[in-house]
Amino acid sequence: MPVEDTSGNPDQPIRDFDEAVNRIRSAVEAAKGRIVITGRTDNFIQGRPDLDDTIRRLTAFAEAGADVLYAAYPPDLDALVAIVTAVAPTPVNVLISPADKVLTVAELQKAGVKRISVGPAL
Repeated sequence: MPVEDTSGNPDQPIRDFDEAVNRIRSAVEAAKGRIVITGRTDNFIQGRPDLDDTIRRLTAFAEAGADVLYAAYPPDLDALVAIVTAVAPTPVNVLISPADKVLTVAELQKAGVKRISVGPAL
């Protein structure tokens, strides 16, 4: 089950850090190990290309118990590697789109990605 930090508020599209982390923590507690919890930050989708904040959020989501971490559409391979490295050993999901420069499965595996999504691209 993905738990996103998108707020739905166009004036503040990303939830406050503490609120986002608490949502993950609550989902983990409710899941009781029976559901895979994916902690997702939508910084890049929401026009916030702040890699440091993205890593801060994902790291906190992992510490709160998320099973998988997800930052949709990282800007480049270097950012993806930085994310994977920072949150290891928690597995990272990546969303790719044929409209973007698509990396091969081998390239994504080399970067340390554990799960690949194509979202609505199919």
